[in-house]
Amino acid sequence: MGDLGLIPQFRAPTPFKSHGVAESFFKAPNMRVSSVRSDRNDFVAASGCDGKEHWSYWPPRGMRKEKPTPDHEYDCQSGMNPFPIMLRREKAKLEFKGQKEVAGRVTFVIRAEVPDQPGWRTYYLDSENYLLLRLDSRRGPMHSTTVYSDYRDVAGIKVAFQTESHSENSDLVTKLQDVQVNVPIDDQVFVRPNW
Repeated sequence: MGDLGLIPQFRAPTPFKSHGVAESFFKAPNMRVSSVRSDRNDFVAASGCDGKEHWSYWPPRGMRKEKPTPDHEYDCQSGMNPFPIMLRREKAKLEFKGQKEVAGRVTFVIRAEVPDQPGWRTYYLDSENYLLLRLDSRRGPMHSTTVYSDYRDVAGIKVAFQTESHSENSDLVTKLQDVQVNVPIDDQVFVRPNW
């Protein structure tokens, strides 16, 4: 669960900030659900997978549903990896680009390209503890930067409790309030809502 300070993506920048709440649940091997609601209810979005069907809801386009195929299992696996990287996929190309200072820390800079994913990603990993401090990504004309901070130990896993994402037309600050690992979750949580 997280508290968001956001300007919704794909909207023109506005002079005010909106706040809201996001919740995400994950259950191995491929069940997940996430939702975002602003405090003014002017922005609501949700997506998930019950293991068989992937769905997403965004007001301008409504509900979308699709069944993952063997060559597109990512539709149900999206978000399952706590590290924002898809480099376990075959033929992922990694290139070490040297070192750079980020937030006062020396980082290893790794450029990554995945064959079936357009664009590229650049990861900045702390040279002492290998925690991800920054991620730059480009997909066509769109460029975004995400900064990770306030790492805390949760059941032996280092979790960034604050992320700041910036792109051409949106800024999003996420502050996690609660993270739990290996707790029971009823499968009904992942069923697509009837919106």
